[in-house]
Amino acid sequence: MFDFDTCDDYIAEKCGKGSRFMVIWEFMIDELGLSGTELSVYAVIFGMHKSYCDGFLGSREFLQKWSCAGKTSVHNALASLERKKLIRKEMRHYGRVQKAVYYINTEALPTLDMFALENRNRDNNRRIRQAEAKQGVSAS
Repeated sequence: MFDFDTCDDYIAEKCGKGSRFMVIWEFMIDELGLSGTELSVYAVIFGMHKSYCDGFLGSREFLQKWSCAGKTSVHNALASLERKKLIRKEMRHYGRVQKAVYYINTEALPTLDMFALENRNRDNNRRIRQAEAKQGVSAS
């Protein structure tokens, strides 16, 4: 039986320590219209979807930590994302324990070239670092 007390450790182990669980993509704001806790929660679930983990099986505490939000805010964000059909929830049974697993509704995603987006973000970050270096600003 799955030990849900160590679920967040399981995510880190399965996805790799130091994995990027949350990347906010431009389309999440511009095309899906997300902001605040909704944006953060969606970004975490999307990060799991985009990695080899597929769905999000982590705890609400995990979402609270990564979205810097409270229990009620995370609950409301999940409910809103479901209503908007951006995520779907499946209830899974692990022995006698019932657990929610959240998946990205890929049909709701805009047509994206993720490779092009990653390259554009990388280029933008490089330009920012170059501009900071010219101004004598260092990242700390």
